[in-house]
Amino acid sequence: MKEIILFGAGNKALWYTRILSTLSVKLLFFADNNQTRWGEDYCDLLIQRPDAINNYKNAYILITCQDENGIKRQLEDMKAGNRLISISELQKEEVLLSKKSQKFCSKLLAVPHTENCKWTAVFDNFDGKWGGAEDWVHKVASEARSDLYETCIYERAGQPRQKEDVERMIIRINSAEESEDEAFQLTRLLYEKMPFILINNWGTALIRSAALLKTYFPDKVKIITIMHNDYTALYEQQTIWQEEVDLFFCVSSQILNKLQKIYHIPAHKTLYHANFTEIDYELSREYARQKEAIRIGYTGRLEVYQKRTDLLERLIRGLEDTNVLYELNIAGSGEYEDPLKNFVKKNGLEEKVHFCGQLLKDKMPLFYEKQDIYINISDFEGMSLSMLEAMSCGCVPVVTNVSGVNDLVKNKKNGLIFECGDIEGMVKGICYLDQHRSMLKQWGEKSRETVQEECDSHRYIEYFKTVLRHYSASKIGVNL
Repeated sequence: MKEIILFGAGNKALWYTRILSTLSVKLLFFADNNQTRWGEDYCDLLIQRPDAINNYKNAYILITCQDENGIKRQLEDMKAGNRLISISELQKEEVLLSKKSQKFCSKLLAVPHTENCKWTAVFDNFDGKWGGAEDWVHKVASEARSDLYETCIYERAGQPRQKEDVERMIIRINSAEESEDEAFQLTRLLYEKMPFILINNWGTALIRSAALLKTYFPDKVKIITIMHNDYTALYEQQTIWQEEVDLFFCVSSQILNKLQKIYHIPAHKTLYHANFTEIDYELSREYARQKEAIRIGYTGRLEVYQKRTDLLERLIRGLEDTNVLYELNIAGSGEYEDPLKNFVKKNGLEEKVHFCGQLLKDKMPLFYEKQDIYINISDFEGMSLSMLEAMSCGCVPVVTNVSGVNDLVKNKKNGLIFECGDIEGMVKGICYLDQHRSMLKQWGEKSRETVQEECDSHRYIEYFKTVLRHYSASKIGVNL
């Protein structure tokens, strides 16, 4: 049984201890940098100073606080970085190696099972909330149906209900999140779907259940992991299953390159295809003329983490310091909405900065048609669906150099690319477009053409159906 030291005794640790209570591990104590808490009990464990870690040379360390990178550096300095372990690694060991799992599978396999005639494509949307990846699941699952395989979506009982045609495909699971019962319930449900292909989006309990079944039925269980985003925790969470996963399907070439070069995923297990968006081929629009306000659109969650909405204040200040006649239209909602509104009101900018709220999907094309420029100031993305939608409507992208951008945006040819955090550069870029209004139409049309060629949803769905057909035919490592 592994011994585990938890580093960080904050609110996040509550979630970790709940999951760890279902695993076959021994928890020793909390290490924490807040010396005022040393000697306290938290979650029935003693909080100790970090150097207490040195007294337990064989124990593993699990970071259970927000400052993961900072704690990693601290542990490296303590010569203890090689003892780090993730919750995903512990869960993998539990599901594949524990006596509980083996006992459960022995009982499950003893029950007579009639194998289905068709493969089933099982789409994981188990922990999806609101965003581009959730839209991807619903769109692809509903349109990738085929005579060769069935399709269904797994979601939790409490997740938002969808349109009727999508809702009919959804199997809603009513169970305690990350509980032992949930894992076995999902394994039983997937067993009844065999043979199946799991479309793994989130690295939830579904992939653990699928991986467990795959140890017994390697030819009847396939796993395709969709890499929707480009951040370290996601790579670490998904690549621990690289032996069980048949294909990593990447939404950007940057993600594919990282998987191959940094995480050493074999090339035959990786595939890139640009994400998709709905394209209105009958679009008719105009761009701001000279002496008219240049219209800048921002869409997305109004949050500091990842989206860096706080930097909009610097962008606005920078524009105010120039002679640019501008109008900034913001569509979205989130935790930073109120601070941003307060900033606009405090500076008397209500005539220039407009908050449009969280618009319905069918209202977004009309929003983008009224913008000249689309801005994205994120620290990381996969391939931003908002960017694709904006480009398909002829907006000029002025964006940070995140995953997916270089696949579609060519700097100074159909848009402008800046390093993350370079708001001053973005302001200069907007000033350039303001002074060269003809570029709005020229670059906007090129952006639209690029998306039409690379991101058409119908061609994307057909391509993904080809992928599913390959794997439902049990062909591994094929050229697609």
